[in-house]
Amino acid sequence: TVNAMNPGLVATNVGQTAGGISAKAKGLVDKIAGLTPEEGAQTIIYLATSPEVIGVTGRYFVKEKSVPSSKISYDLEFCRRLWTLSESLITPNGKNGDEPDTAKELRGNHP
Repeated sequence: TVNAMNPGLVATNVGQTAGGISAKAKGLVDKIAGLTPEEGAQTIIYLATSPEVIGVTGRYFVKEKSVPSSKISYDLEFCRRLWTLSESLITPNGKNGDEPDTAKELRGNHP
């Protein structure tokens, strides 16, 4: 099975070495609202070990619950373009000529 999940805002050291105001802001947000790494791992552990999700696939989980993913994730044309871009970035030469020139072109009508 394959599922996606969001661990939430986990307080980690990611971004802390960048310095500047963004690192300070992240540190403050982590202290106020951040989950511990153990708390952030709960949904991953649930998906890997729970008998409740045996055979469940193609879902998006938050806090051990299946929830709808973002609106754009249901846009099949956007997903096709994203897949094509992803393939072009992992070809041996890096690009295959089908890659959109900008992220805006990839997004199409989406903000």
